[in-house]
Amino acid sequence: MNEFKLIHFLTRHLKKSKKEVICSIGDDTSVLQFNQKEYHLLTVDTLVENIHFSLQWKISKKKLFYMLGWKAMAVNVSDILAMGGESLAGLVSLSIPPYIKLTCLDHLYQGIGDFCKKYHINIVGGNITSNRHCLFIDIMLLGRTDKKRLFLRKNARVNDFIYTQKDLGESAAGMICIRKNIKDVELIHSHLMPSPFINWKKLEKYRIHAAIDISDGLLGDLSHILEQSGKGADIDINRVPLSKKVKALFPARGLSMALNGGEEYKILFTSPDEIKDKNLVTIGRITKKKGLRFFRGNKQITFKNKGFLHFK
Repeated sequence: MNEFKLIHFLTRHLKKSKKEVICSIGDDTSVLQFNQKEYHLLTVDTLVENIHFSLQWKISKKKLFYMLGWKAMAVNVSDILAMGGESLAGLVSLSIPPYIKLTCLDHLYQGIGDFCKKYHINIVGGNITSNRHCLFIDIMLLGRTDKKRLFLRKNARVNDFIYTQKDLGESAAGMICIRKNIKDVELIHSHLMPSPFINWKKLEKYRIHAAIDISDGLLGDLSHILEQSGKGADIDINRVPLSKKVKALFPARGLSMALNGGEEYKILFTSPDEIKDKNLVTIGRITKKKGLRFFRGNKQITFKNKGFLHFK
C-alpha cells in the first residue's frame, strides 16, 4: 500500500464537521475560513533521519544541521505557496535520540531562525520529546491567502498551459553529489537549502487555475493535479527546463532527474494565459482526454512516470 492509498484508507474514518473547513485532506494545505477577504492555510511536514537525510553524509555537522533547519521550513513554505498563500507562523516539534549533541540542535535552530528572518515567519511554539532511534524534525505552518487567489489541484481546465520554474533536476543531482561525495556546493544547496520560491505578486494580472509544489517529481505531482481535476495532459519533453549544470554532469540521466526527481519545491501550475516571465517555462497543455502523453515536438514518445512514493 503506497502513501496515497494509505492516506485514503486511514482518512475514511474522518468526516468534516465544521463549516469553517473549506478544504481538508487532499491538497497541499488545508483551507480554513478566516475573514471576509482571506482564508487561513495549514500544513505540516516531517524530515526523518535515514529517510530524508543521513548523519553519515560527509558534511560537517554544523553545516548539515543548519541546512536541515532551513529545509524543514522550506518544504512547508512551498506548500503554502502552492495554494497562492503567504506563510505567517509555525510550530516546531522534535523527537531527539540520545546521540544528538546540543550543539547540533543549536545549528538546526540557527537554520530555522535564518530562514524565518528572510521570509518573515514567526515560530510561536512546538514540542520536544525523546526517542531511542532517530531524529524527527516536524514543522506545522500557518499561512493565509486572498479568497480570489486560492489555487486548488482540482481546478485545472482544458487547454490550460502547464508552467513550471526553471532549472529542474538540481535537487536530485544534489542528492547524488552528497552520496558520492562530489563537492558541488550549488547542487548540494539545491537539495538541502531550497529557495526557489515563486513571487505570486509578479503574476497577479494572470489567471492561475491549479497549482502544486514539486516534492515527488514533476510528473508525479502533475499527476495529482490531473487526477483531482479529472483531466489529462500533453507534455513536450523538449520544453522541460532541465538545469544546464545537471545536463552537463549527468547527460544520460538528466532528463529523468528533471521529470522524476523529487524535493525540488518549485511550483507547477496551470493557467489559460500566455505568461511572459523569464523564470517560468510552459511544458504542455491540459487536455480533456485523461492520462499523460509525451511528445518531442510533434512526435509522441514513451516515457515512464516514476514519481516518488513512500511505502511503494
